[in-house]
Amino acid sequence: MQSRSLRFPHWGLLVLLGTRPVFAATPGFSDQTTAAGIAGIHGGSGSPWIAGGCVADFNGDGWQDIYFCTGSTSLPDQLLINNGDGTFTDQAAAWGVSIIGGGAAAVAGDYDGDGRIDLAVTVSNSSSAGQHRLFRNLPNDTFEDVTAAAGLIIVDESDQVLSNYGWGAAWGDYDLDGDLDLVVNTYTNRRNRLYRNLGNGTFEDQAEAALGGVQNSFDGFAPRFCDMDGDRFPELLWISDFHTGRYFVNSQLGFFVNATTFSHTMVGSTEMGSTVADFDRNGLFDFYVTTINANNLYMNQGSHQYTQVAQDAGVRITGWGWGAVSPDIDHDGWPDIIATGFNGQFAFLNNSDCPGCVEFSDVSLSLGIRGDSVDSGQGLANFDYDNDGDQDVLVFQHHKPLKLYRNDLTGDGDIHWLRVFLDTSAAADIAPNGIGSVVKVTTNGFTQMGRIDGGSNYLSQSEMSAHFGLATATVVDELRIEWTNGAVTVMSNVPADQTITIPAPAPVLLGDMNCDGIVDIADAAPFATALADAAVYATAYPSCDIAAADLDGNSVIDARDIAAFVLELLN
Repeated sequence: MQSRSLRFPHWGLLVLLGTRPVFAATPGFSDQTTAAGIAGIHGGSGSPWIAGGCVADFNGDGWQDIYFCTGSTSLPDQLLINNGDGTFTDQAAAWGVSIIGGGAAAVAGDYDGDGRIDLAVTVSNSSSAGQHRLFRNLPNDTFEDVTAAAGLIIVDESDQVLSNYGWGAAWGDYDLDGDLDLVVNTYTNRRNRLYRNLGNGTFEDQAEAALGGVQNSFDGFAPRFCDMDGDRFPELLWISDFHTGRYFVNSQLGFFVNATTFSHTMVGSTEMGSTVADFDRNGLFDFYVTTINANNLYMNQGSHQYTQVAQDAGVRITGWGWGAVSPDIDHDGWPDIIATGFNGQFAFLNNSDCPGCVEFSDVSLSLGIRGDSVDSGQGLANFDYDNDGDQDVLVFQHHKPLKLYRNDLTGDGDIHWLRVFLDTSAAADIAPNGIGSVVKVTTNGFTQMGRIDGGSNYLSQSEMSAHFGLATATVVDELRIEWTNGAVTVMSNVPADQTITIPAPAPVLLGDMNCDGIVDIADAAPFATALADAAVYATAYPSCDIAAADLDGNSVIDARDIAAFVLELLN
């Protein structure tokens, strides 16, 4: 397995397109709730559409844990720590998060960059017992409530109800400064917030400045940061009710531009939850949105233009829909769709016989995940809780038990996979956990594209990995990570059927042409070599990055870089 690292400011989302392989794999889910020791019941007595939580590896042992919002003012939330043997144990009390306060949603992310995954919890009630919370993950396997210290509490008593009534939330680095920002939406009171991470443990609400003063004009359900045009700066997809959904384009200047009408998106009157994936494998991220009546599948045509094709694609109807996720559940190399709703869970397999288009088959009943007509699934998360390589599903139900469905995928050796996590500990200018970074795998002449997501599909968040089904391929020809700071890591001949963590490349020290960690006269000769012939430089200094010569950051090594190098030496 070989690797190399490159660096440039932007990338094109070009992929090799191929036909979808035909193979014999049989997906199927089984209810493992009781066997896994999960006994949580949502106790909220309010709105029948609020139930959520998140999954993440909170203790860093390589197994995904669960945070479950009970939605109750009498039942404490649960922190279900994965025991590594197919079972979970509620350790909320030991970790200090056995809180009672009507929790609605939870999102996980390392906001302070210390290597441990933190937790943000929203509440959706006006009770004094409830308040949005930010918990910092400490090294001794406990959480510290840092809500007030981080500036996330509205202290004005007259604003108390507005600050408490929250729904979905999402982490993302919208200004690409290397730390995670937080977006929190509300519904009835329309007090949506965009908290910019100041890098010192505190946040500042930038909603008015960043959203053009329209932050109180939409009934938000499920916000999500995602780079939809390949410029590294994430857009903000804000799924909302009553025709108030917004498609915000990142200006790269610290604010967003409302391009909802231009993009032809958010056309549903009651859009609830969403999931993002490259459904047609053309190198552009699409997104699927659930609604009360007829769902929408927005296919990315480039330049922030979309075509809505849910009817033709066969994913239009799921009843009253809520959460949605898009894992490749049958490992054929194409993202599928699972959605929750008042009528149980729906599952759609991405078909293999639709060249040049996107088409799904409804396998809800045969897959064993449908439930029955009295199911009331809202939040939804996909994760590999048993580390066997396929993606399992967690369903958050209102006023009912938390449900765990295990993926029991079988096949005659045709169910290979790769699961990728990102380690950003060596790069302070990349968002922690690699949130926002794009991961691509190429096998047998075709390329898949995934991403590390810190967003909310509806009150809930899936694991922060990029998971790929590889069908019959036992080796990934090329694994490519496009980091949010513009760096690129490429690995070749990566064995399939493994969970792999890829470290981010350390920041390049500009002018350090011989890679000794300092910039001095010894760098002059290799600098001259880089100017004369990049290939010769790469051969002479194989462990170095030629980007160190681009001192003015314009992606071209020229006379201006020479002048900057001389000034660097003189200083």
